[in-house]
Amino acid sequence: MVFQLVINNLRRIAFISLLALSVTMLYPGQCMGSQEFDIMDTTIEDINKAFAAGHLTSEQLVQMYLKRIEAYEEKGPGINALITLNPNALARARRLDRERKKKGRRSLVHGIPFILKDNYGTADMPTTAGSVFLRESVPTRDAYTTRRLRDAGAIVIGKANMSEFGLSYSRFGYSSLGGHTRNPHNLKRNASGSSSGSAAAVAANFAIFATGTDTAGSIRAPASVTGVVGIRPTLGLTSRSGVVPVASSFDATGPIARTVRDTAIALQYMAGVDKDDPRTLRSEGMIVKDYTRSLDADALKGARLGIARDHFGANPDVDRVIKQAIATMRKQGAKFVDVKIPRALLMAWEEIMDPVIIEEMGRQVGSYLRSVQGGAPRTFPELVDRYASLTKDAWGFPVDPERLKAYGEARESRGVANTGYLYTLTNKMPEARNAVLTIMKEKNLDAIVFPTMPCPASPRFTVRNDRTYVCTVEDPYVAAYLSCITGFPEITVPAGMTRHGLPVGLSFFGRPYSEPRLFGLSYAFEQATNARKPPVHTPRLKHRE
Repeated sequence: MVFQLVINNLRRIAFISLLALSVTMLYPGQCMGSQEFDIMDTTIEDINKAFAAGHLTSEQLVQMYLKRIEAYEEKGPGINALITLNPNALARARRLDRERKKKGRRSLVHGIPFILKDNYGTADMPTTAGSVFLRESVPTRDAYTTRRLRDAGAIVIGKANMSEFGLSYSRFGYSSLGGHTRNPHNLKRNASGSSSGSAAAVAANFAIFATGTDTAGSIRAPASVTGVVGIRPTLGLTSRSGVVPVASSFDATGPIARTVRDTAIALQYMAGVDKDDPRTLRSEGMIVKDYTRSLDADALKGARLGIARDHFGANPDVDRVIKQAIATMRKQGAKFVDVKIPRALLMAWEEIMDPVIIEEMGRQVGSYLRSVQGGAPRTFPELVDRYASLTKDAWGFPVDPERLKAYGEARESRGVANTGYLYTLTNKMPEARNAVLTIMKEKNLDAIVFPTMPCPASPRFTVRNDRTYVCTVEDPYVAAYLSCITGFPEITVPAGMTRHGLPVGLSFFGRPYSEPRLFGLSYAFEQATNARKPPVHTPRLKHRE
C-alpha cells in the first residue's frame, strides 16, 4: 500500500504541475473566439468548419480540453484516464495555427488534439505501458502510427492509462503507474481493458479521438462499455512498430472516437504500409485513402447480416438492447440469418489465444525492453523478478497477482520449440479463418452482428459487492476473440443503455479489408438510432467551454 501511495502521489504531483502550467496559459483573453464554439459532442467536421470560419484556433481548442481534463481528472471525480499530459501541446497548437494561416491545413486532423494510449512510442514523452518500471523510459523515436498522426498535424494532448503491458488479467484498466481507470458512466465500474484510458477519455470528452491497441478485445471492449466507437482493423492495415508488444500474432492498433465518421477519419491517418512491421506489407494496395466515402445512411437497405446468437444470454439488459438494435436494422431494410460460431472460436482463449500469448509475450516484451532506457528492466525475467519484489498492498500486490502467475508461465515458454504452439499458428488459426469465411460466403453475408460484450461494464476490482451487476458467463470477452484469431475487422458502435445507465455496444464483423462496408453499416445504424449518451460524471462545465 505504501508503495502504491508513493507512486500515485508522484504521478499526481507531476500531473497537477502540467495542468497548472497549461491552464495558467489560458488567460488573459485568449479564448475570445472560442466562446462561440461548443466542444460538447463536437466532431472533426465541426472543428474544421470553426477553424475555417475563424471562430476557433487550435490553441483555443487545446485549452478547452485541458480545462475539462483539469475538472474531471484532478478536481472532479477522478476518471484516471490519463497517465501524462504533453507539456508541448499548446506550443505545437500555436505553430500549427500559424502554419494554417500561411499554407493551409495539412489534413482533416490538422491542429486537432488526440490521446495516445501509453504503449505507443513518443520520442518527447515517456512511454510506460502503465508500468512503474518504465516511468522514465523515453523512446529514441516515435512509433510509426504516432509519427503518421503527427505528420498529419494532429496534436498529442496526453497519454492514456491502460491495463499494464496491454493485458488486464483480473484487474481491468489497472496499472502500477496509473492506478485504476473509472468508467465515466458509473465510477464503481471499470472501463474494461486494456485501452481503458483511451476509451474513458474519449467518452469523457478529453479529446476528439484516441488510439488503442487490441490483442484480445482491448479496443472494442473498452469502447463498448464506455459508449463510444472503436475499430480493430484487419491485421496489418495499421502498424505495430514502436508500440509495446504483447503477442504479434494478435496485436492490432486502431482508433477510438465518439462517432463512426470520426473513427473513419482517424483510421485513414493511422493506416499505412510500414517496412518495420512486415505484416503491413500484405496491405499494399488495400488501404483506402478516404474511409468517409463509404458512410451511407442507407447502407443497411438490402444488407445481409448474420446474427451470432452464441453471444447472447448473459445479461437480459444487453440482450434487450441488441434485439431492439436488430429490429431497428430490419426497419432500415437489413435481412438477417442466424449463424453458428465454430466451437474452436467459442473455446478460443483456452485452445488458441492463451497458449500463443504465453509463448510470444516473454520473447517479444523482452525484445522491447532491450531497446528502452531510463533504468527499466532489460530482460523479461528481470521484469518478472522486479514485479515479484514489489511491496504488498491491501489487495495483495501493486501488480495484479494473476499477472505474476501468467508472467511466470511466459518466462518458462519454449517458443518455436513448442510444437503445439507451431501447430496452432499453422493449422488451428488458418482453419478458424477458413471456417468463418466459409460461413460468410455460403450465407452471402455482408457482416456478422452480435453484442460486443454480452455483459455491461463489470465492477472495479476494489468494489467487493455490486448486486446490480449480472453476468452469467465466465468469460465475457469470448465474442472479441473472433476478430483476434482470424485477423478480420470488427467495429463496435453504441446501441443503447441498460436500465442502470451503462452503455451497450453492437459489433459488425466482416471479411478482411471490409472496413469500408463495416463503416457504412455502422454509420447507418448510428444515424438511425442516435444511441450514444454522454457520461453523467463528466457533463458540460458550468462555465462556457
